[in-house]
Order: sequence, then structure tokens, then C-alpha cells
Amino acid sequence: MQSGTATIEAYKDEIVRFLTKVRGPVPANYELKPLPRPTGEAAQVVITEFDLPRPEAPPEYYIHNGGDWMEGTPSRWQGRAAHDAAIGPDGSIFLSDETTLDASISKLDPRTGKVTSYKFPTRNGGVASTHGIATDPEGNIWANNQADSHLLMFDPKTEQFTEFVRPEGMPGARNTVAIDQKIHKGAIWSATFQDKAVKLDPVTGKSIFQNGALKLDPKTGKYSFYPLIAGKDTYGVTVDREGHAWYSSPGSDRVDVADAESGETAEIVFEPTGPESGMAITEADNENYVKLNSLQNSATPLHNCPRRIGADPNADVVWVALYCADKIAKIDTHTHQVTQYALPHKYSYPYGLVVDNEHNVWINLNNTDMIAKFNPTTEKFTEYQMPSRGTVMRHVVVDYTVSPPAIVASETGLNKVARIQFRKPSDME
Repeated sequence: MQSGTATIEAYKDEIVRFLTKVRGPVPANYELKPLPRPTGEAAQVVITEFDLPRPEAPPEYYIHNGGDWMEGTPSRWQGRAAHDAAIGPDGSIFLSDETTLDASISKLDPRTGKVTSYKFPTRNGGVASTHGIATDPEGNIWANNQADSHLLMFDPKTEQFTEFVRPEGMPGARNTVAIDQKIHKGAIWSATFQDKAVKLDPVTGKSIFQNGALKLDPKTGKYSFYPLIAGKDTYGVTVDREGHAWYSSPGSDRVDVADAESGETAEIVFEPTGPESGMAITEADNENYVKLNSLQNSATPLHNCPRRIGADPNADVVWVALYCADKIAKIDTHTHQVTQYALPHKYSYPYGLVVDNEHNVWINLNNTDMIAKFNPTTEKFTEYQMPSRGTVMRHVVVDYTVSPPAIVASETGLNKVARIQFRKPSDME
């Protein structure tokens, strides 16, 4: 009987030896090295955290919320509601919700802290959950209905949902969403999730799931599907300034790109992590990388796991978070040349990123309670410590409705939303 994921099963002997060493009968002698206190640019910020209501949660839920560092991190099931964030035209923060029974999406007014929930019903009388969320050029909010994998549009003016039903048999819009803001203005893209096997592999007999990216023309309601060239899963998606869609396959170490005009697709393959990472690579590692059905949350030591992607709005570049490799990668949209940059700290787990109008790359670090800024000109990182512990940030977005622009992050692990505002020189005189 298999006791865990395929990866855990393959490495269980090593895991047991490690746990025996660090939590066994002999005390482990580790010297803790706390990170230094923020200084300079990293300290010149004002960070506000907004609590989100959980009507279905017991009162004690609100006590342990990561604010008291001595208590450690909360249970992951105390969070999970705020997954992605989008900025409305008036500066409201819209949030996808894949957990609570009371909301499909929520709206947070950062001026008052008021939270308003909106429900989209499912066929069985429940409330649809959502995962990705984004704002189109007209100010409408788009999310994916996880109950039936169709795309949803929410009009903030009328506070009404419109569902766009995809053709039967087409893979569903279950993950992240992105919107073409320039070339094919208003076209909606979504990474897909196929939960039903298309066919069986004639050699292995295993199920084959066809994933890729969906494009929706909201004017006509027409969906188009762009399958992965190779690979098994898709997750991150973005649209570059020329209208091409980029989508990642974390478990297959690939990023595909679809030309919205011609329909042609291409792929960028990330080679397995090697000895340059500081690890001793064994033959078993190489075999496991090829044969195990690993995804980003159950990866082998050699996986890069390209997770979320962000396009530079003012350059022919897209950036991708290499979740398992503790790196970010820059992809030239014309040559497909890849340049990688290692994060300052190992085990940071860069989950996603967004690129601002000044080419800076903002990265939500899933495992460190920090957001990092990468300046491509200086090739320097700046890390901003969040006030709470256990944030598990899933998404980050730039708020251009304020000056200077702010950074908004959904703290999924705490059921909070964080806003980072930057102090001007005059604020510190």
C-alpha cells in the first residue's frame, strides 16, 4: 500500500533518516540564524493587513491569526479564503474565494475595511468557489467558477454575475486568469484543469489529461483552446504586450506560449536542477524526475516548477516564478532566451509575481512571509517583511489607483489581505 504521494514514497527512506536525525532520540545541535532586521528601502514602507470575515468559522478562529509571532503559524484551514486579488477601478480590492460557504468573490474597501461578499449559485444550491481573478479594461472583474469550470464576469456597477459557458468536452477554466489589456483588448485567458481523462497512454496504460489554456472573446462568447505541446498540468497564465498568452506547466518544467492571431504554440523547457544548486544528484534522482507523476506540491529535488507568470507591460519580457528551484526566470518573448536569478534565501518558494510599469518584478514568497522586489537593471533583490507569520501568499498585484502605486497581496494562510505603501522622501523628513 502506498502511504503518500509518489515522490514521498520514492524518498521515504531518506525522509525517515532525516527526521530521525533532527527529531530523533539524539538532540540536534542547530544554530538558529534569524534574518536581519529590515533596513534602508526595505524599512521605508507602511504595511496594512485587513482581516476578512469568516461567517462559518467559530469565534476562536479569530484569535490565532499569525499576529503574535510567539504562537507560530496558524492552521492552514484557518485561512484559504483569500486566494487571488484584483484592483477595481475605484481602488476596491476584489478577492477570489475557494473555501468559504458564504462568498464566490469578496470586495474590500481599503479606506474603511468594509468587506462585501457576492455569491454565485451552483446547480445543487451551494455557492461557487473561485480561484483566479483579474480586472478587464472596462473595470469588470473576471474569475473562474470552480463548480463547473466556466468563466464568470462580475460587473461592480450592477453587482451582477454573468457566466460564459464553454463547449462541452473542452477543458475547464479552473486555475488562474489573465486579461489582454492592449492588443486584443478584453480577451480573457485561463489556465485549464482537465479532471476527466481524454484517453489512456497505450504504453503505460495511465490516464492522459489534456491541459493548456483557454481564450474567451467576451463579445461573442466564443472559447478557443490551446493545448500544451507536452506536459500534464497548467497553472500560471499571463498576456504579453503583443497579445501572446504564456502559460506554465509546473509539474512538467515547461512554459508554453500561444500566438492569439495564428493559433501557433511553442514551448520553453527548463532543464532539471543540477549540482549547481548545492545538492548531490544521484542516479535515482534522475530516474525519479522522469518516471514519477510529480506536480509542484509533490516535486522531486530536480524540479524547477514554473508556477505563476507575469508579463512586463513595457518590454518584450515575461517573468516566471520557479517555485521549487528558489529562482525567478526572465524569458525574452521573441528569442525565448531564458535568464535565471537565484533568490537571496533558499526555501523561499516563489509562488507568483507581477511586473510594474518600471520593470520591477514583485514576487510573493510562499514560505518566508516576505514579498521581494527584483530590479532587473541592478539585478538586486529587496525583501519586505510582512507583519504576521504564516501568510502563505498566493498572489500579488499592483494598485495603480493610488500614488505612488501600492502592492496588494492575498495572505491566504491567514485569511487577510496586505497592502504595502511606499514612503516618499518627504514623508521621512
